Amino acid sequence: MKITPMMEQYLAVKKTLPPDTILFFRLGDFYEMFFEDAVRASEILDITLTGRGGTVGEDGSKNDRVPMCGIPYHSYQDYVRTLLEHNLKVAICEQIGDPKLAKGLVERKISRIVTPATNLEDEQKKSAHEYMVAVTRDKKNCALSYLDLSTGEFYVREVAADRLTSELSILNPREAILSKTLSGDQRLGDFLKATLNAGVTVYEDWIFDPEEASRFLKEGFKLVSDQAIPFHDRPLSMGACGAIFYYLKDHRHSSLGHIQIPVFLDASEYMILDRQTQKSLEIVQSMAGKKGGATLLTCVDQTLTSMGNRALYHWMTHPLLALPEIKMRQEAIGELAGDPGLMQGGRGLLRGVKDVERTLSRLNYGVANARDLINLKIFLERVPDLQKLLGQARSGMTRDILKNLAPFVDLKELIERAIVEAPPLGLRDGGIIRDGYSAALDELREISRNGKFWILEFEKRESERTGIKSLKVKYSQVFGYAIEVSNANLHLVPQEYIRRQTLAGGERFVVPELKSWDEKISGAQDKTKALEYELFNGVRAKVLEQLGPLQAMARATGIFDVLCALALSAVQKKWVCPDVCEADILEIFGIEASHIEI
Repeated sequence: MKITPMMEQYLAVKKTLPPDTILFFRLGDFYEMFFEDAVRASEILDITLTGRGGTVGEDGSKNDRVPMCGIPYHSYQDYVRTLLEHNLKVAICEQIGDPKLAKGLVERKISRIVTPATNLEDEQKKSAHEYMVAVTRDKKNCALSYLDLSTGEFYVREVAADRLTSELSILNPREAILSKTLSGDQRLGDFLKATLNAGVTVYEDWIFDPEEASRFLKEGFKLVSDQAIPFHDRPLSMGACGAIFYYLKDHRHSSLGHIQIPVFLDASEYMILDRQTQKSLEIVQSMAGKKGGATLLTCVDQTLTSMGNRALYHWMTHPLLALPEIKMRQEAIGELAGDPGLMQGGRGLLRGVKDVERTLSRLNYGVANARDLINLKIFLERVPDLQKLLGQARSGMTRDILKNLAPFVDLKELIERAIVEAPPLGLRDGGIIRDGYSAALDELREISRNGKFWILEFEKRESERTGIKSLKVKYSQVFGYAIEVSNANLHLVPQEYIRRQTLAGGERFVVPELKSWDEKISGAQDKTKALEYELFNGVRAKVLEQLGPLQAMARATGIFDVLCALALSAVQKKWVCPDVCEADILEIFGIEASHIEI
């Protein structure tokens, strides 16, 4: 006996994948799973476990039933989400080329590996950060690099080894990347898996080597020298950042142009909060250990955009120590609180703005749909009004925000001309490009429209000619257009009708004239879908030419959202702006002033 060619192909792909990866193997309209993947996934996903022959006998018979389960390819995202929630990874293996033209087995290839922190296709993604963290350490200190792939934000900081779990608590990562040496720390592993419910990937120590990291980062950011990296002289930080890029490469992530050069967070600029302090102050998590509910974050969070929500979370978990920066924020919030027109006008323009940061990342990553472009267009339409509004502001932070705003009129008009107002989710089924945008597309659509009109005329003519009043011309994916006649009228069918399919209540027929038009219509429809996809990618490419400035504008908009939200909270709750100074004294003035020395 020998293994079947298809199983051979499956196993060859499977052995190239990282541990804890479920392989979605495309077979026709389904993603199939086999062997231990099928057993594991069927239990988690609550789908039926079946089987198929996995070996071929001498007589050609298929034997040794292999465990198997499958899901429809067009609705796979919910299943992926469920597997990721169990800290598994999912490799998507697609068919390459047209199966009808393949000789023997259809060629298949891994298109992407989706992991808990890299699911950019998820339409239900929350506004909160979903970090992947890489950790390395020397005898005294640890370096943590953390990336949100969905926004491109990339940070690194160094802390004392005993502060590691505190930092991880703040970040609450979906995935952690550890060196083999560090993975031997049982307490750290338990904390990541049991307390934070993070997926853990372990790499050999050399992956975290600063020289190797320098190579990964230079390749990833297309840098000539590592001198372009602000913290190139910090080996621990370089090692941690390099490990994240290695992980992305190892998991087949190639479109990484939206990732920003890591920002080094200097411990002297931000207050370090240990786990007990975070818990006691209930900054982002309640005493019960739950996010949401009664926390400082929920008390002040009146942001209207996902960008603002994430920016506020970062501010709350990374309190400033630098007095000038603190006063800049105070000045901006004070200006907005004192000018209701400016604050409420800004909030009015922000209301309904989608997650532009993640939209840009999805566009760069190649998983966006036409609705992402419409969301970007809606945002760009509001930018001129935001510019006009912020032109009245005088604080340093609001002026800085204004500098990052640009209307990108050409992009807005391009999307407006190209994309229909309410496009479907799918990109390959047509219906996303406006009439008038492409002459070639309009011509193909005209052929389809004329063809369908001809079909209606043909149906009417044949009904009258044959005397079959119930005669219908119907379309099916398998047989195309065919003449459908009920059993009661089969005796009236002309001799020239060619039987194509028998139905429960009748039969389907074709004639050469109908077959010719069917091929013409179907050919035009296939070409239309292919051309629409090509035109969409052309618009997408134009947007990505401005990726950096668009990302900067999205971040600036998020900061403006935070400032407006904090100003609104201050007005509603009658909060007073404290006078922050370098002295070790806290003075609280109320009905009775108290003077407390720290």
